[in-house]
Amino acid sequence: MLRFLAFHRTGLMTLPLPGGFFGPHAKRLHPRVAADRAARGVTTALAVARAAAVMRGARARVTIAADTLWIDCWEGADCRPYQGMARPDHRGCDAGSDQSRGRFGTTGVVGASNTQVVLHRGSHAETITTSRLGRVKRW
Repeated sequence: MLRFLAFHRTGLMTLPLPGGFFGPHAKRLHPRVAADRAARGVTTALAVARAAAVMRGARARVTIAADTLWIDCWEGADCRPYQGMARPDHRGCDAGSDQSRGRFGTTGVVGASNTQVVLHRGSHAETITTSRLGRVKRW
C-alpha cells in the first residue's frame, strides 16, 4: 500500500492508496515525462544561446545531438565553449535534427531558419522548431 499525504482542516492526515492504482498508468507516463524534460532542456539551451549572443554582442552557436547539447560563443575570430547543458540521452531520448547546429547573431536572429529538433522516447515525440527571428515553438 502506498500512502498519500493530504491536508485537512484539523491538520495533516495520511490516506492509504492501493499500489495497483498507479502501476498501469506510470508505464505510459514515463516516456512522455522524459521527452518533456529533454525538450525543456533543448528550449532552455536555445534561450541561453540567444541571450548570450545579445548580451555579449557576439555570435553564439548551439550544437544539438543525442549525446551533445553545447553552447559556443565567438570571441573575435575564435569560437570558445560557453556552457554545456543536460544532454537528451541522459533522459533516454533520441534527438534528431535537420541541422545539428543553430546560430544566433548579435540581434538574436537565427542564422538557419526553421531548424527542427525532434526528441523521441518510446512512442512519444516532442518537436521543437525555431523561426528565423529566434522564436522557439514546441509542438
